[in-house]
Amino acid sequence: MLLALACSPALAQSGDFSIDLQVRNLADHGSEYVWYDAFFWGGDDQPMFSAAPGRSAYVSFDMKL
Repeated sequence: MLLALACSPALAQSGDFSIDLQVRNLADHGSEYVWYDAFFWGGDDQPMFSAAPGRSAYVSFDMKL
């Protein structure tokens, strides 16, 4: 299970300015994307793997001009 957290602190919000914080994969759970693709393998479907992103945090500042 992947956990995500998003918050907009009330102290940081006004009519013209806001700060938002977002954390994805809060527990840093490892997972993979898996799909089957025949394009690179000459007609035989082969599984392909790609690691999912780890824990990440984003901060955004919005200002009305």
